[in-house]
Amino acid sequence: MNENRVIRYVELSDIPNVDDFFQRHSGIDMSGEIDERYGTTVTDGRQAIMDIGKVAMVYQRVGVEDRDENSVLLSTGHRLKGKMVSRAMENAIEIYLFVMTVAGYSDFEADDIMVEYFGDTWATSFVEAAQAMFAREVSEEVEREGLKRTHVWSPGQATFGLENQRVLFDLLSPEDIGCTLTRRMMMVPVKAESGIIGVIPPDMEETLKPCDYCTYKATCPGSNRGCASL
Repeated sequence: MNENRVIRYVELSDIPNVDDFFQRHSGIDMSGEIDERYGTTVTDGRQAIMDIGKVAMVYQRVGVEDRDENSVLLSTGHRLKGKMVSRAMENAIEIYLFVMTVAGYSDFEADDIMVEYFGDTWATSFVEAAQAMFAREVSEEVEREGLKRTHVWSPGQATFGLENQRVLFDLLSPEDIGCTLTRRMMMVPVKAESGIIGVIPPDMEETLKPCDYCTYKATCPGSNRGCASL
């Protein structure tokens, strides 16, 4: 296990399956003809976000020192709190913690309201696709070690307490990639994702899914097509 913190920048053009996430949020299939009512605003919105540059991410893989029914103690001395995180990480021997953001999104603006709308949607799609890409990379890494991973669990999601956001920020220092945290535990820029992924032994069965506990499951655009949390 490598407990070193990693900072990484990914070109937006190198992130796969972004169009799939965009379709989930907008209903627009980029493989077909775009409704002429939108003109070039869909592609203009995408290009505006592409011009911003990269997804910046910081992550670290740490050991699990101890756990009880209300918390998980990490090898770094940090403690994730809540019954749900304890349940989700029940079999975890290690945990990946991450924060990622569309670097520079706070500077995004557009004169056309539709370009601004689609740019906002593209930014969401890029960061969600980046999270899904990262989860696949974690799968590949732990599989090479004969291990498995859990689903992705994020602060504020599925009764995973939002206060755990502070633990991630204290441990990872995402300020180094331009991502900060407000007093209300909201990330800035807003196009950001954070979470944890447990590493479990190969004989353990992963049964808990964040979507099963999500209050937005009925209306979530990704619930029937796969979610970045899976």
